[in-house]
Amino acid sequence: MRSLLILSVLVLFCNTVSAQYYGMDSVTIGGSQIKALVYPAAGKRVPGKKYALMIHYGGVAQAGSRLSVLFTAGFSRQVMNNRVQGTIADSIIHVCPLASSPGALKYPSMFNQVMDYCLGSLPIDDAKNENGMYKFVCIDGIGQGASDAWDNLAWYTGGHGDLKYTGKVSHAIFISITNLYPGAQAFANFQHTNTRFLHEQNTDKCCQYLPAQAISSKLAEMPGTYSSFIMYNMANNGFNNVTWDSVFSPLGNDTVTNIYRWLLNRSGFKTQLFFSSAKIKVYESSLYDLSGRINHTDRPFNYFDGFETVDPKNGDVKFSEQMVLDELGKPKLVKGDTTNPVPASGRDASYFYGAENGDLAFGGYYFPGKRGRCIVIDLANDPSIKHALITHGKKFNITDVYGYERNFEPGDSLYFYNFDKVIEETDLRKIPYMISRPDSTLKPFAVLVTRGGTSATGAWINVSNIADSMRYIMVRNTLQKRKGYTSTAFFNELVFYGAPRTEGTQRPIAYSGPLPVQKTLFDKAGINTGVQIDTNVLGIVKNIRQYVNVDWYDTDTDPATKNRQSFNADFFPGYSKWNEYWTPHAYNHWLAVFGASKRAGKEMNKSVRNNIDKPYAEPGDWLNYISHGRLFYQLAYKWGNNTTLNGSNYRWFNDKTLSGYAQNWHPYLELGNEDDTYEPPAVSAAKLVMAVNGNRKYLGDTLGIRNADPQTKIIYAGQTYADTFRIRTVMLLAYVMMKDTTTKLFDVFSYHDYSRSLDTVSNILGPTYEEQLGNGGMIPERNDWYNKCSAIAKYIWKITGDTSIKTWNTEYGYDNFSVRPKSTQQLAGIWTTTAVPIIKGYDSVQSKSIAIMRMDLIMGASQLDGFTEYNAHNSNLDQTNNINVNFYTSGWGGGTYGLSTKFPNYFAKKWMYARMGNYVVDSVISSDGTGLWLIKWRKQNDSDSVMYSVWKGSEDGSKLTRNLPVTISQGATKEVYNFSKQTADVTTLTQTDLNNFTVTEMPVFIFTRQNFGRSSLAGIRN
Repeated sequence: MRSLLILSVLVLFCNTVSAQYYGMDSVTIGGSQIKALVYPAAGKRVPGKKYALMIHYGGVAQAGSRLSVLFTAGFSRQVMNNRVQGTIADSIIHVCPLASSPGALKYPSMFNQVMDYCLGSLPIDDAKNENGMYKFVCIDGIGQGASDAWDNLAWYTGGHGDLKYTGKVSHAIFISITNLYPGAQAFANFQHTNTRFLHEQNTDKCCQYLPAQAISSKLAEMPGTYSSFIMYNMANNGFNNVTWDSVFSPLGNDTVTNIYRWLLNRSGFKTQLFFSSAKIKVYESSLYDLSGRINHTDRPFNYFDGFETVDPKNGDVKFSEQMVLDELGKPKLVKGDTTNPVPASGRDASYFYGAENGDLAFGGYYFPGKRGRCIVIDLANDPSIKHALITHGKKFNITDVYGYERNFEPGDSLYFYNFDKVIEETDLRKIPYMISRPDSTLKPFAVLVTRGGTSATGAWINVSNIADSMRYIMVRNTLQKRKGYTSTAFFNELVFYGAPRTEGTQRPIAYSGPLPVQKTLFDKAGINTGVQIDTNVLGIVKNIRQYVNVDWYDTDTDPATKNRQSFNADFFPGYSKWNEYWTPHAYNHWLAVFGASKRAGKEMNKSVRNNIDKPYAEPGDWLNYISHGRLFYQLAYKWGNNTTLNGSNYRWFNDKTLSGYAQNWHPYLELGNEDDTYEPPAVSAAKLVMAVNGNRKYLGDTLGIRNADPQTKIIYAGQTYADTFRIRTVMLLAYVMMKDTTTKLFDVFSYHDYSRSLDTVSNILGPTYEEQLGNGGMIPERNDWYNKCSAIAKYIWKITGDTSIKTWNTEYGYDNFSVRPKSTQQLAGIWTTTAVPIIKGYDSVQSKSIAIMRMDLIMGASQLDGFTEYNAHNSNLDQTNNINVNFYTSGWGGGTYGLSTKFPNYFAKKWMYARMGNYVVDSVISSDGTGLWLIKWRKQNDSDSVMYSVWKGSEDGSKLTRNLPVTISQGATKEVYNFSKQTADVTTLTQTDLNNFTVTEMPVFIFTRQNFGRSSLAGIRN
């Protein structure tokens, strides 16, 4: 009857179903009439079984109407949530004494009565350890209860009865303790108790952090003690949001039972549950931008650029300046509360892929749902993609997320997801949707919701008591439509709290293997073309990159030919004769295949830029690019050199002009051209997977280049910018989609980089018109071209761990037109921003000749493996160079396919490569910006033949006088190109001539003989 009365009170005050409490007995203990609840009830215990004992102190007045408070924390909360029955908790008897007033249970006389009752009236396992302690007895307390529990075990002053069970309880847990600093005897009473402290960090005078830490430290000094101290954060200095399961179960799910395993000494107890929660540092190299490009003034790293100056969880909320690297890689001071991580101008609106109402999003595709702008953070900060995904690195227990809000509107949300769930997912079909549609396929572990009204003052908000463990975090920001405008969650700063788990992390080396052997200038150099320029014109360089549209192979939309490839010879006038020249003459001619099939475009009734199977299909799903994978399989089948093929999978038709397969015409195939301008990394990754091997584990072996001809080299689709963060993101997503890190995704990383003065202003991708005014091409030396080129190549080796992967700049150069934009109206008309930089004393095309000559020498000496200038011809074969449109006048000439009009830059390049194309860099002696440049070269097949290239890296007509640190032989010559003669002026040099040598902005080439003593750059590893 008494039990039913207690239960009715519980139902009344907990407002919940009483049935889930039927497993508890209500008892009265000792002469003090201590009220207590006991679980499991006598009728639920196994006859003859001996149980472990846990005594739980809630620490508040729990009689009458306050009884329900007991169930807001501790073991009783587990009962309320029905988390006990049938679990390991059933192997323990739980006793919950009820205090009639705060602190009423703290006296030894009270605890003696409770322990006497438990050992005398309940089937408790009273086995003792070597220290005479009950092996399976634990006392715990929360809040005031923690103080009561401490006093029960450590009381050392007189009065209130003797401490009968001093040194007898083997386990103790205190969740926040009082400010009382006990004497030495109290610590002696804890000498062998396995103790855990969890203390809130606050300034409450009764529960301060420092005294609690002092107690823990003192305990740790005692011989044989097993104490540890864990600090955590509680909302509002109270226990209403800190439950037993969150305190003891930061990993979530069933790990609530870990505390019971700890008492029972069962295998499976995870010691990492007890940890100090601290700030987790996020580096820029830790970030993956799933929505677009990362090197923007408003870039994701701005979420973390105040890390060193704030610690909001511990009360340090005031920002101060911190030194970071800006988007140009230069150090600058910033205040984290003033930097914006959300791009807000120009093309960057495409970061927010998604359309709620069926609108077409940027790029001509339908992206349903609130996808938002997503970034992924690698907390382990392991930059090696392949190695990181193999070992998966170290996970972190996450406890808190803090965000500094500056938002006008309330109700905008920033979502946080455990991205490890995506990486560890075994269903290949689910992965792309988990990546592209986190709004509907992932459950956030935390959401920061803006309060609004903080745009001027700012405010910290947080989610605490998080119970999750991960290495990768996805952060998702969305746009919200409001009346006449949109809003988003503007957080200037984020701070994660937690601690690394204890498993080890394999740390991959930066990269392994020998550095590639340097090639000759001729072997590195190349040119771009969109038409069949005559071979005798293009043949002055080794590499020919040809733009080819996908729809050249797919002009019809006949369903009968859907699984075949039309050769469509009309798009290739003279193709057979043209290509028959390149391979026999040891040239490298390859196709950059970009654009989309006309089939999808017809269904959509508009132009489609991406080679997706059908419009409105999920663009981040690799299974929607079967036609893409088939095309590249067939291209490698036809143009590769796999002599083992038998023709059974040959799918070309309309190919009478050139039938057959394994033609050995194109040793390389490029997977697109500047596709990154209109697709997010998930789309690039999906297309990459299909073009490489068609996700072979899932779809078989008739898709992708590797399956048709393993010897055909894959060039990654030339990126619009040298954006190494983006390629790293694409690689991560591709490997995740494939569940395979052994496949080589590409043999060459291709990027485009035009040296422009805008690079030193902001490096903004998609800059405003105002930022482009007066900007144009810039000489390479001012743009740190040598270090930039080598850094990109080294970065690719670093993130792949593979030095056999080459890096090529497949578009560089200038427009021959030299007038720079002076108004936004001009820029609206696509006025060039790559106008050639004028070198004083020369006209525009002569200036371009000199700048390109110097640029080629710099790239030839760098770790780049190749470079192809844009372009062989002016647009529409224009012969005048008077068109102001961007990239219109970039060519060597115009008129006809034979370039009936050739500009001075063509003849200068032709002379340079004919004269020194067979030379390989030996060493860079001086690379002094706008000062002295001196590079030493050796002839490939005559190592005693040496050349020095020397120039001043400026454009203002200035000169230098230097004693060159060069030793030359008798008969050495100096050669300087002469525009009028279209060849060089040659003079003989003596060693004396190198003293007080005049260095000009026109490169000078010194040819001499020298005993072999190569100091090759090929062996240098920076």
